[in-house]
Amino acid sequence: MAANPVLQDVYRSGSEEIRERFDDSHNGQVTVRKRSDLIDQVLTQLWNRNLAVEAKSEKLCVMALGGYGRRALFPYSDVDVLFLCESEPSEHSQRQVIRSLCQALWDLHLRVSPATRTLAECGKLQRDNVEFNVSLLDCRYICGDAELFEQLRAHVIPRMVAREAQELMQRLTDLTRARHNKYGHTIFHLEPNIKDCPGGMRDYQVACWLTLISELEKTGVWPSPENLLPNAFRKECGTALEFLSAVRCFLHYRQGRDLNGLTYELQSEAAAAGIGFEEGSP
Repeated sequence: MAANPVLQDVYRSGSEEIRERFDDSHNGQVTVRKRSDLIDQVLTQLWNRNLAVEAKSEKLCVMALGGYGRRALFPYSDVDVLFLCESEPSEHSQRQVIRSLCQALWDLHLRVSPATRTLAECGKLQRDNVEFNVSLLDCRYICGDAELFEQLRAHVIPRMVAREAQELMQRLTDLTRARHNKYGHTIFHLEPNIKDCPGGMRDYQVACWLTLISELEKTGVWPSPENLLPNAFRKECGTALEFLSAVRCFLHYRQGRDLNGLTYELQSEAAAAGIGFEEGSP
C-alpha cells in the first residue's frame, strides 16, 4: 500500500505550516503538539481508507508510545507506534495489515519505529528491554479497536506496574545514572545535549515516570498529567520545559536531523533568532 498522493500533500503542507508557525512564534510545546496531531491525522486516514475493513475481523489497535504518545513529537524524532493485538493468532493474521501501514508511513519519509505486541506480552516485564515497559506509560489511542486499548490501559498496564513497580523504578534509576555518567554527572556543560545531559529533557520525563509508577503502584489509578509534579515545582518546570522544547525544535529544524547538541555555533544562531527570549526581549 503506497501512500496516497492526497495524503502526501496533507503531510507536506501540514509540516510546512507547523515549521512556519514555529519560525514566527518559537513556541516549542505548541510545535510538538501540532506535529503529534498531524501524525495522528495521517495514521487515521491511512487506517480508514485502506485497512479498517481488512482489520475488522481481528482485534487490532494502533497506539502512540513515547514522546509521540505524550503529544510531544519533535520535528525529526522517531514516531513510536505500537500495533496491539489481542492474541498470537490475531497477530499472525494481521501481519500484512501492519506491514502495509508501516510501508505507507515510510513512503512519507516518516521515521517510524513500529512494535507489535499482544495484550499478554504487554503485561509482562521485559527485562532485556525495560524501556518498552516504560514507553507503555505514555500510550495513547490512535485508531483501530478502542476496546482493546481500554483493556490495556485500564487493566493490563496498571497490574503490570503494581507487580513490577520496584524493579521498574530501579531499572529507570540505573539507566539514568548510566546516562549521567556519560556526561560526567554535571549540569555544567558548555555545549549541552538538550535531551540527555543532566538537567535536560530526559531527566524531567524520568521524574514524571517515577511519580506515575509510584501512583499506579499505590492506587492502581492513572494520575492526571498535571499532578505528576509537586505544586511548588510546576510553574518553574513548565517554564524550563518550554525553553528546552523551543531550543530542541530549533536544533532539529536547523540541522534537519534528530541532533540535540547545542554547540557554540548553534548557541549563537539560536540567540540571534530569539530562541528562548520572551516576546519583546532583545
